[in-house]
Amino acid sequence: MAPDSYLVISHATGDLYPEEVGTLAMKAYDRASAPLVLRSRAEIGELFDGLELVEPGLSQLSLWRPDGDLQSGSGLFGGVGRKLQ
Repeated sequence: MAPDSYLVISHATGDLYPEEVGTLAMKAYDRASAPLVLRSRAEIGELFDGLELVEPGLSQLSLWRPDGDLQSGSGLFGGVGRKLQ
């Protein structure tokens, strides 16, 4: 990754709901071409190792646009990481 490059990630999480909700969500993807993989906030954060997180950091997606109308971001974490050197 070149300096001044950015990595943008949004990822589904099981941290914000009871375990059975995550299990039902993953089961809905049983017949899809790709599985649903839920990761914890910590696991998603590891994807940004070596990068500087842009504010508001690794947050629920709705916090990235608090003045917007994002209703469906509550089960997702997102972040932007910047490679400095």
